[in-house]
Amino acid sequence: MLSAAVTAACLIAAAALIRSAWERKQLKIENYRLYSDRIGKNIRAVFLTDIHDRLTDDGSPDIIKAVAGARPDLILIGGDVITLRKHSGAASDFKSLYSFLSGLPKGCPCFYAEGNHELKLRERFPDKFAEFKDILDSCGIIYLKDSKAVFQDAAIYGISLDQSYYKKSFPGRGKRNGAELSYGYMAKKLGTPDPGKFNILLMHSPLYLEPAAKWGADLVLSGHFHGGTIRLPLLGGVMSPQFHFFLKECAGRHEYKNAVMIVSRGIGTHSINLRINDLPELTVIDLRGKKERQDGSDAEIQT
Repeated sequence: MLSAAVTAACLIAAAALIRSAWERKQLKIENYRLYSDRIGKNIRAVFLTDIHDRLTDDGSPDIIKAVAGARPDLILIGGDVITLRKHSGAASDFKSLYSFLSGLPKGCPCFYAEGNHELKLRERFPDKFAEFKDILDSCGIIYLKDSKAVFQDAAIYGISLDQSYYKKSFPGRGKRNGAELSYGYMAKKLGTPDPGKFNILLMHSPLYLEPAAKWGADLVLSGHFHGGTIRLPLLGGVMSPQFHFFLKECAGRHEYKNAVMIVSRGIGTHSINLRINDLPELTVIDLRGKKERQDGSDAEIQT
């Protein structure tokens, strides 16, 4: 009986690994349509985040093709395009980074916000970070570190969260995240949101929708949790990189008062190279004026 159980367990594990290897090479387009009376001319934004191990000469062309195929007006990058190893700096070779970024659609504004891997690169390896920034600059990509850019009717903010906001969360600690995010912290970094614009906040961690909404974000774009690695029906993502289990914010659309947060499952993996029922994601967001709304089936932002 024990031998049969062990055999069955081995077969299930093998099947899961085969499935994971297939999933990691896929790319699913997730579409969202949001309405606001602050949007005059329609905007199509592509949001990509957590590329990690897909940043290779073999993996990048599929991503570039998918971005171009979406025909975006605007490209938003949510961080962790690179992968940083603890002692050696960026594991991704910067030649691949340049190849990827320079291959994105020409003439399409692109804004890049900092994830925890870019943060660690900046703090631990300043020379390599300078090289990284030179690549972004040469590709015409705007790096939003606690700063703002404007595109048509949208104000785009990129916040760089401190390391304390990425701390692991273990049972018994009493908090689901390493630090509490306050309005004052956000206002100090970003100022106040533009009352005449549709305010988009690129914030790598999805744990902080409530303070982001109180600050004044209309739309928050996050990633970081890789969809929860393994997704189960009804229960969602199993585990985040910060050791939260079955956290609803691992993926998808979430709301708090007048703000909407869209959390991407990300494109790549690192360290735990596993995806099961958790397809890599490229997010396409159509922003439209309320007057164009025809039915109640889409998400609406009340602004």
